[in-house]
Amino acid sequence: MNKAIEVKEILKVTFANESRYVIDESGTTLSRNIDNLGLVLHESEDIFFFLSSHLATLTKDTLTGLITSQKGFEDEFYIKQKAQWLKLLISPIIQEKNHLFLIQIFDISSEKETSHQLSRYEKSIEKELLLRTREFVMTDEVMAQDGGFLQNFMRGLRHDLLSPSTQLEQIIKYYIKATDAAKKKKASVLIDDSLAKLQRTIRGFSQFVDLHFTPLVVEDQLSLEDSLQNTIAILDSEINQARIHIDVENAKYIKFSPRLLDCIFLNVLSNAIKFRSQDRNLEISIKSYMRNSKTIVEITDNGIGIDMQTHGNKIFDAFTRLNESIPGNGIGLSLVKSIFQKNSRGDVTLESQLDKGTKVSLIFN
Repeated sequence: MNKAIEVKEILKVTFANESRYVIDESGTTLSRNIDNLGLVLHESEDIFFFLSSHLATLTKDTLTGLITSQKGFEDEFYIKQKAQWLKLLISPIIQEKNHLFLIQIFDISSEKETSHQLSRYEKSIEKELLLRTREFVMTDEVMAQDGGFLQNFMRGLRHDLLSPSTQLEQIIKYYIKATDAAKKKKASVLIDDSLAKLQRTIRGFSQFVDLHFTPLVVEDQLSLEDSLQNTIAILDSEINQARIHIDVENAKYIKFSPRLLDCIFLNVLSNAIKFRSQDRNLEISIKSYMRNSKTIVEITDNGIGIDMQTHGNKIFDAFTRLNESIPGNGIGLSLVKSIFQKNSRGDVTLESQLDKGTKVSLIFN
């Protein structure tokens, strides 16, 4: 094979943020393509001289070893003046008489910054969890309360934090090593998904802490209509043409904590919107009435429903997700149940049929 033709073909195309050089066994640059990454390395320049101040692991003996092993060389280095991280790949080129090498240099600065940001994010999560955990007095009595709710909650929290964190670690490693643009894009989407899972879990955990370990807001006489309308306004961007009918004339007011009532309505209505059917427009009916000196608020939807025979005993368990294809943290109904059970505020029940819809009954003492 003609050396000039081979070198030309090797240098013909480069990836984004990549420069390519062909050098001989002495390290002299024979040809280059710096269209996508313009490093100052001229033809006939010694690449070892160029890299000596940045990469101590690379010597001329490295090339000799590559000729013998026919394996590649890979390392990363940092150019302080440009605040730029670069990856170096060296591959031997098979020649009958001449020993040539392909040098590929990639700008991986953005990948490094992403990795550092995710590392800082994970550390902040760890600090927050440590801070919260120190506030808890995890005695056997507390763990056994409410049928072991807290124990199950902590187990679920552990799983929902470990799973996306482990995924993030693997995806980030893949993202940094990948050079193909399509693979990087796919990895970036997976990173966003894992971060979203972590954020949902953290929000659920924060609500749990607010409920169980912070002083309760003084209860007040509240308008059900106003509380529901406030929640609907918060969910406006997610409602997307759903029809919501409110009839609370039979029981207009309730004495309750404003913060906790908002939390209840937000979780129940979010579920109704999230588990809507794709075959019909979402309809939600909300009505209130009195029964045995209790205020009942029924929220009924025509969504995808739940197989109660299979999942009926799990719907109020923390971090239980009955439909893995729909994003969520599996804490909404569990949190609502816990709000009512705490200090005997009331109860919540659920009736549902697959492909028919779900009715959640909120029973306020």
